Amino acid sequence: MSVLVSVLTACAYLGALAQGFWVHSLVKHYNYESNPILATALVDMYYKCGRMELASSVFEAMTYKDTGAWNAIISGFAMNGDAMKSVQFFDRMIASGNQPNETIFVAVLSACSHAKMVDEGLLLFGRMDSVYGVEPRFEHRACVVYLLARAGKLEDAEKFIEENMGGIEKGDANVWGGLLGACRVYGDRIWRKLSNMKVLTYLHTICTRKLVGKWKPMDIGNEIKIDSSAELFGSQVVAANPMN
Repeated sequence: MSVLVSVLTACAYLGALAQGFWVHSLVKHYNYESNPILATALVDMYYKCGRMELASSVFEAMTYKDTGAWNAIISGFAMNGDAMKSVQFFDRMIASGNQPNETIFVAVLSACSHAKMVDEGLLLFGRMDSVYGVEPRFEHRACVVYLLARAGKLEDAEKFIEENMGGIEKGDANVWGGLLGACRVYGDRIWRKLSNMKVLTYLHTICTRKLVGKWKPMDIGNEIKIDSSAELFGSQVVAANPMN
């Protein structure tokens, strides 16, 4: 079965849906569908290929849904633009007795960001530690910054950074990218501030180095240092148009 899981992982990475179908047919033929690891790999493969209806079908058929399975389906809806479904499945997971982990919170907070569900996102973030016992990390705070910035709440985003992240100069490419994208739509005061910090040059360097496969965290001048662990939030904030 480990071979099938590996093949499904490769199919998900490559977006090879036809080959994924073939592996799924083998899983059905040998009656492996009850295996939660294989089923989760199928959910992961289908959502990364953009087929959420098939991912949902496999998920709903699972008799045992562990945190990994819930993470896959919640991340799937988040990545495919259905923030409401992502939040709904998060609520279903909690009702089922499963506890969310750090990765699930990144997915659901990101979903709230893209749908501009500010109140829902802030509520989830506020409950991470107090209700679910998950200590917010840098990437979760980056999600909140993006959530506020995308909704046009630049002052709130800047205040959150000052109070929770040690100031705007302590941010990383994800934080700055979200703010810069919002500046294009809602104002340029923070744009000028980031420009003075040479962040624009830094973000251009990141995009260039990613294209040629030579990206690695680096300093800006003598003050700004990058935390590479924050890349978990998703570098698409830098490379893509954040406000679309």
